[in-house]
This record gives sequence, C-alpha cells and structure tokens, in this order.
Amino acid sequence: MRKAIVVCLVLLFVLSIAGPVFAAEGTFCDVPKNHWSYEAIDELVKAGVIDNSSKIFNGDRMVTRYEMALMVAKAMKLKLLRQRIII
Repeated sequence: MRKAIVVCLVLLFVLSIAGPVFAAEGTFCDVPKNHWSYEAIDELVKAGVIDNSSKIFNGDRMVTRYEMALMVAKAMKLKLLRQRIII
C-alpha cells in the first residue's frame, strides 16, 4: 500500500512538471497552428501585447474595454520604443 502511494506521488510530480512543457509547444492550447489568426496571435504574444500565462486564448469570448485599452497601450508603447531605436 505504501509503495503504491509513493508511486502515485512520483507520477503526479512528474506529470506536473511535464504538463507545462507540453503546453508550451504552441502559443495557446486552443489555437491550432493552422488557424488563420495563429501567426498574428503569436506575434502579439512575443511582443508582449497579449498575455498567454493561462495558455488558453478563448477566442470566442468578448474583450472588455479594459483589456482592449491595455492591449492598445502596450502596442503604442512598443511602437514608440521601436521608433526610438530606429532614430
């Protein structure tokens, strides 16, 4: 009985470590790589405009005004930073 508990705990530990590795394969687990918007979403994540910490994009969910304001502000800041680098 004790050996089975130890095996279960070890398996749980290994899966908890391996889970994020498998999830990190794509930007979001619910946006397939062949989706028409995948590249745009991926670029926005790489630029830091949108957050992918939850690994779920929820593309069918409405964006709030607060979320949109945050994304626009991040994009504008990124544009200003790029202009400063170029000049």
